[in-house]
Amino acid sequence: MTFDQQPKYGHLKKLHAAVNLCSDTLLYGTQTIISLGALQQAYVYKRETNECAAFLVNTDGAYDANVQFQNQTYKIPQKSISILPDCKTEAFNTAKVSSKESIRTRTPIVKANRYLTYYLWYTTSYEQSEEQSTTIRVNSRGHVLRAFVNGEFIGVNDISMLSIMIGLPDSGAYMESRASGLENVRIGEKDLSNLSWGYHYQVGFKGEMLQVYTKHGSRKAKWNKFASSSQPFKWYKGNDPVAVNLGSMGKGEVWINGESIGRYWISFLNPQGSPSQIWYHIPRSFLKPRDNLLVMFEEEGGNPLGISVDTVSVAMT
Repeated sequence: MTFDQQPKYGHLKKLHAAVNLCSDTLLYGTQTIISLGALQQAYVYKRETNECAAFLVNTDGAYDANVQFQNQTYKIPQKSISILPDCKTEAFNTAKVSSKESIRTRTPIVKANRYLTYYLWYTTSYEQSEEQSTTIRVNSRGHVLRAFVNGEFIGVNDISMLSIMIGLPDSGAYMESRASGLENVRIGEKDLSNLSWGYHYQVGFKGEMLQVYTKHGSRKAKWNKFASSSQPFKWYKGNDPVAVNLGSMGKGEVWINGESIGRYWISFLNPQGSPSQIWYHIPRSFLKPRDNLLVMFEEEGGNPLGISVDTVSVAMT
């Protein structure tokens, strides 16, 4: 099911209707340009059958204009065009948006997740014929976007988009109006922006909800013995107090005893072709004499077997 984008849809619908009323006159009539003021003109089209259509134009970017045209006064808002299909009655003005239809809005990611997570899932279904070969295109204001499709090109396909934020802005102008998340999605020439993405949000990951990075929360999850894999979005757990070299990982976050020691993005390289940081310090205040819990969330896959670690030793006096 699709939804009209209002008020844009209603405004353009009325524009098309107004132009259609005088389409024959525009196609077969003769054009005359009449000055109505310093920044105002009338574009008049007339046919031999005396049918007439006019476009009254106000190019003034600061002020509305009252103009005289064929012994009548017309008020034209700044930087707008009025359409008179019969050279008398104004049927449409580009600046007057009068559509009363309900407006459908999308929830910004920073409101949907209520600042509890940097992740927001969008899910919808799309019907694809067997003969078509298409490309999906997405515009997003998020910092990172991961896309998942079920791999089948026949019938209804379930599509999921994971919008990811790398923190939130803390400075600059108009912070209250900044938005993140999906703007539009297209498969070939079909716009999927109006599909039911907005009613299929899933905020964050189950591991975040369970707080598996804490000692109590880690007991709620089912942990498997490590097996090397490039599959993304995995949680890793260890039990040693360490300083971590994450040079073999991709992108994610690390917790020690339930405290985040930071997000890492090793796969994002600087102009010299190297990551800006691979070593991540564990503050001593985060550590316990024993039974320290180390949990990692890796978004891209990475290879935890390539992580080098240094045991943190504390001198006792």
